[in-house]
Amino acid sequence: MPVVLQPPHLVNHASRNVPVMEPSAPQSKKPVKKKRLLKVSKADRTVQNSYYGIEVTGNMTWQGWEPGREYTKQLVLRNCKVKMEKIKYSIPSTTFFHTLFPKPLQLSPGTSFCLPVTFRPLEKVVYEDTLEFSTSEGKFIIPLKAILPQESLSMPEGVHLGICAAYDAVNTTFQLKNLSELETTYKWNVPSAFTMEPAAGTLPPFGACTVRVTFKPMGALVYDAVAVCNYGPENAYFGTVKLEGIGKFPHLVVKTEGKDTQTFGVTAETVVDFGTVPVGRTVEKWVELQNLSPVKSAFKVNHPHAASRIDTVFSVGVKEGTAPPHSSCKIPLTFRPELVGETYMDYLTVVAIGNISKAVIKCVGKAKGPSVSIGSQTLVFGCVDSGGIVTQTFNIVNETDLEASYQFMIDSRESVFKFEHVTGVLPPQGLHKVVVHFCPVHPINYYRRVACLVHNHDPLYVDMIGTCHTELVKPAVLHLHHLDRYQRHVERGFSLFPPELLNSLVKDNKLQLDGTGALMLNEAEAVEPFTNPPFHPSPMTEFFDDGHYSDITYSVRHVSSDIHQADFGRCTNFKKIPSQVVHLTNHTKGKITVYWMCKDDNIFSVTPQTCDIPSEGATSFRVTFKPDADDQFFGAELECFAFYKSMRDFKLVEDKSFCPPWCITLTCIGHTFQVGKETFLPRFTIDSDRVVFPAVNPTESTYRTALLANHSDTPIQYVFTQDQMKTFTIKPSKGLIPPKSHQLYALRMLPTVADTYRYQLPCRMNDNSKHVHEMTLVGSAESAEVYLPAQGELFFKSTSIGTTSVQKYCLKNTSRLPVRFEWRLSSEDSKSLAVEPTTGTILPNQEQEHTWMFSPSTESKYVLKPTLIAMTTSPTGAIGEKRKYLLRVIGEGSTGEIQAEQRELDLQTVLVGSAVSKEIVLHNNNSCTLHYRLIVHQDITGTANDQAANRDRIVLELEKDWGMLPAQAKNRIMVTIRPTRRATYTFSI
Repeated sequence: MPVVLQPPHLVNHASRNVPVMEPSAPQSKKPVKKKRLLKVSKADRTVQNSYYGIEVTGNMTWQGWEPGREYTKQLVLRNCKVKMEKIKYSIPSTTFFHTLFPKPLQLSPGTSFCLPVTFRPLEKVVYEDTLEFSTSEGKFIIPLKAILPQESLSMPEGVHLGICAAYDAVNTTFQLKNLSELETTYKWNVPSAFTMEPAAGTLPPFGACTVRVTFKPMGALVYDAVAVCNYGPENAYFGTVKLEGIGKFPHLVVKTEGKDTQTFGVTAETVVDFGTVPVGRTVEKWVELQNLSPVKSAFKVNHPHAASRIDTVFSVGVKEGTAPPHSSCKIPLTFRPELVGETYMDYLTVVAIGNISKAVIKCVGKAKGPSVSIGSQTLVFGCVDSGGIVTQTFNIVNETDLEASYQFMIDSRESVFKFEHVTGVLPPQGLHKVVVHFCPVHPINYYRRVACLVHNHDPLYVDMIGTCHTELVKPAVLHLHHLDRYQRHVERGFSLFPPELLNSLVKDNKLQLDGTGALMLNEAEAVEPFTNPPFHPSPMTEFFDDGHYSDITYSVRHVSSDIHQADFGRCTNFKKIPSQVVHLTNHTKGKITVYWMCKDDNIFSVTPQTCDIPSEGATSFRVTFKPDADDQFFGAELECFAFYKSMRDFKLVEDKSFCPPWCITLTCIGHTFQVGKETFLPRFTIDSDRVVFPAVNPTESTYRTALLANHSDTPIQYVFTQDQMKTFTIKPSKGLIPPKSHQLYALRMLPTVADTYRYQLPCRMNDNSKHVHEMTLVGSAESAEVYLPAQGELFFKSTSIGTTSVQKYCLKNTSRLPVRFEWRLSSEDSKSLAVEPTTGTILPNQEQEHTWMFSPSTESKYVLKPTLIAMTTSPTGAIGEKRKYLLRVIGEGSTGEIQAEQRELDLQTVLVGSAVSKEIVLHNNNSCTLHYRLIVHQDITGTANDQAANRDRIVLELEKDWGMLPAQAKNRIMVTIRPTRRATYTFSI
């Protein structure tokens, strides 16, 4: 219950005893009776007491008065005796208290008399006086007081806050009340582990405030303290509140689906395996956090490497929370992979409040992408008359349960190979039938290798060949085996020479045919198997470095173009036809002929349509843009074929030197929107605004794909601004996306040094600065980065010679590539130090534990320096630069002995057939752990035949006869004797 706190001086006044005064002796001769002088003890409330049979009622304490005014109270006297009583009283001694002129009062039994007492103050001070009453039995005094207002606060005697987890906090509230008419300031003095809010303040007259008490224990202890509240002027008064609380350490455990509970601890690690997840898909799993303690426990989930890594694919849905007592809560974990074929590994830590304990959650997952194949990688259309059409079909098959977007990189409107559809989305485990029409016009051979981009997949390729005849011109028919021979000729350097020259060299026996019918040098037959094998680029490398879209080429260049894209921009005057010039260069040793497939009346056309280019010469062609409508976007991919001129007639061609044509393309775009007129509003989506590239070694290429979908009913013209540093490249960078279609892009990163690279790739849509979209490209070239804890030092405790100490040492791969490692020890160090494993691979972001074994052979200190050789392994299998890390291993070899605390142990007399047990204490006073084995020797004397008795079995049994005794430790072993004959037994251990 609340208690009222009074100022100390007020309490003292209330409890002060008035001295008892002895009455004077009466004049009569009657026996003298002893009279006592009493005092009223309660002045702060209405008093009703009886003195010598006179009941006195009234509160003679004045409060809340003002100087210059008059205040009157009534003091009621009542005769409670059975006879009449005569009462006399004296007036107050001061002039501030007034009453009736004193005259004797005669009170009959049961009657009362009201005596008015008037108080007339002159200033703000404390006034005190008395009224003295006399009866026949004695005297008593009624004090008169006029007190000033005093500060008085009300608060509870104690507050119990219950049980709370260490480093957590619980709180409760109580009311602090001002019982006085004065404005009262206060200030709390609170012991540690408790806080009060507000800690200080001011209460208005008769006001109150809510005080919040917070309990935050720092350990598992019982807290019992007193909070002191100082108040009043200069904090002269005080009150106390007893505070009680109990601190408990929380007990949290982590549990995953189908796994046992893992208790928090230093080495606690819970593995959450997401399995194989498709790229771009999100998988969620749950970790259950159980609280086994009787207190709620706050926790935090930390993701240490989330901010520092560029390819964080694991995320946690709960950063912090509270686990209820004897209950559990779930922590959601998500995995969204980005790179096909990558194995991801990351670590999360669940930390109990105050870092009392933590558990490590190891997340593991692998990414997979679609698996797409083409049913027929070669389409042979045979010989077709000019103007005729031949149709071929093939299937593109999706072998996984994922959707797969694809696009054939060809413009069917301008090519002789016309696809009925070039884009599509393959359903899971589905296929599409692709129909291709061969529509030749010019009497030449046709060969084009068409790339098929598949999202999150390597490009696929289709080789298409055909021949066109007219009545007058009939070139030799191109067959499939000609392509195989041509590849051999390219590898051997013969493709740069015209067929007629190669034929003459064969006739002169300077060249010969190999087993496949391909040309080769006479002396090359014995040497060729030992030369370097030909370079076969990856599908992505072939797509970028084809000699037409980039200056880099993986094979011999035969014909090249100075530009590959012609952007005509805005065309508003149809009378003035814009044009650009493209230069084709012949890199071969023979004359070639070029045929452009576009017609003169097309939107984009080339003049001249056909032309001969001399050996190692160049020719210019004019490309014109002739739009036929206003406010439209136009785009096309122009196609031309170049071939040796001698290939124009079958009479001039021999099968052994047959050379297929080379295909060159030119992308053209333009529009006819007037200046100041808004172009079409592009409605599109990009599958990802942030593209993260797989990690590689420096100077290696890495690739990704991106998909831009056009959702509008109008085409979208796109122009990407290439990276000037040429670290990042996108292909194609310009073009036109038809309505309700999509465009696939291939992106490449070619880093030069080990570093992290970023580039904002801007894309200008519909030639309007308002529609610029940026893609963030992020990638890194990696070197072997291995983290060695404890600053690369490993310490072994003092080890006894001939024994082995074992220590665990954890390595962490902080790079984005797998790291192959090898531990190397010198011949001298290997005598006393060993490690498992000695070689292996550490995956990106993986922490791998290695076991070190120290076996000293001499009593000395050891400083050993094993070397870690680390190198990265790229996705292509290439090995990065080796890096060396030095580990400093420190240990000490020592010797020691185990002693018994008692040198001798007397088992006294033991009855034969019974047993007696005693304890022996072994003590290791050395600084190293010692392994021991106890051997008992028995000696029997006092028998008729001691020699025969000593052949008895040993009757002293040891509880444990071997073990390991740590440094500065004791071990108690129970020994039991079971004697079998009457004799004296002596044992030596």
